[in-house]
Amino acid sequence: MRSYFLFICILFVSFYTPTNAFSQQPFRSIEWKQMTEPNIPKNKLLFIDVYTSWCGWCKELDRTTFKDSNLVSYLNTYYTPIKFNAEIQQDIIYNNKQYTYNNEYGVHNLAIALANGKMAFPLILIINPENNQTYAFPGYKKAKDFELIVKFFQSEKVITEQRFMAFRSTFVSTWK
Repeated sequence: MRSYFLFICILFVSFYTPTNAFSQQPFRSIEWKQMTEPNIPKNKLLFIDVYTSWCGWCKELDRTTFKDSNLVSYLNTYYTPIKFNAEIQQDIIYNNKQYTYNNEYGVHNLAIALANGKMAFPLILIINPENNQTYAFPGYKKAKDFELIVKFFQSEKVITEQRFMAFRSTFVSTWK
């Protein structure tokens, strides 16, 4: 009985503790059907970590990059961080369209659609929920490599290559 109570307490804490309370794991899982509901802030960009169970670099991101306190704090403040398992086989409705698992490619069609068919793992997607613009960043990156990216997208409302180049030319890193 005691171990059952302890299990329930641990389960309760793991589901109801705010994500920024533990810098080791900044992402909170949000089911895709919830993404259009009012509980997702419209004033925050979505930072989506698209991963697979077999991807070694995806695991390395979790082990290193996503444990960096600067990145965790920034994501939890300015973004809605989400982990998306590209191998999920259940149907997902996103923006009033139904997506299914793609047996031929072994990943979900929503992941393929969001990445514009350019699949690579790990894959970070930044989505502006106001206009559904999606920006993809394939491959492993260190937290310091993400600093420029997340600060640029958070500060700019109109995204162009020229604006990114100008931002990058004056950017000074504050993360160690």
